[in-house]
Amino acid sequence: MKVLSAAGMAAAALWAGSAAAQIPADVQAKMRQMGRVVAPVDTARLYRPLFDARLLDGVTVVRDVSFGADPKQVLNVYKPAAAGAGRPVLVFVPGGMGAKQMGGPEGEPFYDNVGAWGAKNGMVVINTQFRAGPGVAWDAGARDVGATIAWARAHAREHGGDPDRIFVFGQSNGATQTATWLGHPEIQGAGGPGVKAAVLMGGAWNILPLRLASPAPRFIAGGPPGPAPGGPPGGAPPPVDPAVMLQRSNLPGLKSLDIPVLLIAAELDPEERTEMVEVLGAELRKAGKAPETVIIPGHSHMSEILSFGSADDTASAPVLRFLRAAR
Repeated sequence: MKVLSAAGMAAAALWAGSAAAQIPADVQAKMRQMGRVVAPVDTARLYRPLFDARLLDGVTVVRDVSFGADPKQVLNVYKPAAAGAGRPVLVFVPGGMGAKQMGGPEGEPFYDNVGAWGAKNGMVVINTQFRAGPGVAWDAGARDVGATIAWARAHAREHGGDPDRIFVFGQSNGATQTATWLGHPEIQGAGGPGVKAAVLMGGAWNILPLRLASPAPRFIAGGPPGPAPGGPPGGAPPPVDPAVMLQRSNLPGLKSLDIPVLLIAAELDPEERTEMVEVLGAELRKAGKAPETVIIPGHSHMSEILSFGSADDTASAPVLRFLRAAR
């Protein structure tokens, strides 16, 4: 599936208008040349020049705060440097293998860019990590999302945040873990999700028995032009019994959620990710829910998040608008 169907596109709220011109023409051309792939390093190189050393001016950052016993269970807090209280709290769950800092050969400022963007828009941002990879339980990442939100609730006031106004935002594999947490009340515990709203961007969600027609995404490691496409970072997960996968489906829990949800992907996301938005959005509407669905024109799987905090606000603007409306 190369693009959303006519019905799906009609259902999706496209963030259009003059803001689309903010994607630099040379960046746009190179992204279109790369196509609908996941290319972290190459996309980071495109967006790095759009940031400067002042990215964190006016932002206080507290790094590597532990929220669990595992060495990977650490988070960063970003907040406006000016004193304040009662600010909304945004828990950001990054993609890939769950690292809160995306490495790169040229010192790219990712994912500090998301923290800086949120803080400069009046939020306290918690950029968390989650456990992932071979030997890790299927729900470990989702449980880390929940543990981070519990930490946010307990410590929000220390950082000028409001523990009763917590939002969660997952991108790519971070959206996958977030959807798993949102879709499983038994993982959340008796208190439920405890968030005001959720943003799921560019994720792949277990929504069995629904199935997608699109092929799996292609990943590009980066480096010289023309790298061979490959699989996801960390390798493909081992096969799981289909009956077990159905039992683990997020769909029943997502259909029972009573919070605002934004399902968002980019025009140049792999076909699977845009189809996810269309299919899950339609299913939630059939269940009487009203998710907001957005396909961002001109962006790719990585630029949809690496552009946050830059002069290009075409991907961040619909997220900010949603969060402001939800709070």
